Amino acid sequence: MDEQKNDIREWKAKPMRVFIHIGYTKTGTTSIQRALYENRETIKQYNCYYPETGIVNNHHFYFAHNIIGPASPFFDRSKGRVEDMLDEMKSFPDDATVILSCETMIRYADQDIIKIREIFKEFDVTIVAYVRRQDSWLSSQFIQVKKNIPLVVKDQAKRAGFRITPENLDHIISETFEDFCESSTSRPSGDYFSVLENWAKYFGTERILVRVFERDKLVGGDAVTDFVSLVGIPTESLSLDAHANTSPDWKSCIAALQLMNHARDVDIGVNNWAVWFAASALNASEEVQAWNDDSDGFLTLENSRKIMQNYEESNRQLGEKYLKQVPPFSDKEVRNVVQRDVNQIPRKEYIDALSSSLIRVSKDLVKSTNRVKRLESEIALLQEDRTLSMESARATSGGPVK
Repeated sequence: MDEQKNDIREWKAKPMRVFIHIGYTKTGTTSIQRALYENRETIKQYNCYYPETGIVNNHHFYFAHNIIGPASPFFDRSKGRVEDMLDEMKSFPDDATVILSCETMIRYADQDIIKIREIFKEFDVTIVAYVRRQDSWLSSQFIQVKKNIPLVVKDQAKRAGFRITPENLDHIISETFEDFCESSTSRPSGDYFSVLENWAKYFGTERILVRVFERDKLVGGDAVTDFVSLVGIPTESLSLDAHANTSPDWKSCIAALQLMNHARDVDIGVNNWAVWFAASALNASEEVQAWNDDSDGFLTLENSRKIMQNYEESNRQLGEKYLKQVPPFSDKEVRNVVQRDVNQIPRKEYIDALSSSLIRVSKDLVKSTNRVKRLESEIALLQEDRTLSMESARATSGGPVK
């Protein structure tokens, strides 16, 4: 196994170490975060801590947006406060290893990075970033954006201060892969070197730790095993899932877009529940195994080469400075495929997959509804018991019971 040589170091004994995992998106971040959160009690025996401050969906979302401040649409003064994070860290042993993770940080501006430096200036800080070939990353990121269309639309509407309209949906749904690659607003920068140089400007190159997200370059062949090994946690002691938030394949993406187009064309209100239902169906489609046999996403040989040529100089600098390996990524080319089109999907396969997806979503909705009904029944029983107890006490005492 051609594992990365220069990254897993012998650490000097210093006060509290802080690993700040900043991304990138679609490099196993969700799996790493889930593993750390679900094993947060177990890792304490290895003097490692995953703080609870600002956590949502297993990562330090509110803390990361608190650093940005009111400019972030997700800023919440009551959640993820810096003082709360530092108070929690004060409860850890002085020589503890603390891990923070949120891919929002990959998009930090200078002022945000400076805040992070000031907050943790008394600690031994390492910035950890996973990177992958930009063609593969952009394809995976594009599918993720389509998968999260309702969330993206709501986010953009909130940022711009307007309500969701059919026009907003038009832009997100109709955006092509080529348009997405040219855009810089709906994703982090693919110029890894420049992004990391911005962090190095304030922390120093020696504190930037870069890992290549390729199976033969990761400890254990996956990002979760690689990351926990990096911070000194024995992997055999943990319950790990190395494949959380796997991107759906192109068929699932195209099928859901078709549903969303239909939902958009039906005037059932701005907050279109059908769009949400379609996105849920897309999530469910990930589990239809016959649809997950194509890892190339929306790439063609032509656009793959164009993307990698665009980042050729950046990648050369990345490899030389941070990885001591040029080129930093494997020289893999995708097979030349024809343009993705829903008409390429056999009609029966399309209908069967969507049917099974929608059935699963419907079952989940039924389960949620039944859970609410059970809670309502339990509350009603408790209220009935309380009423009977009060009536019994009143009869015994001969007076009113408060």
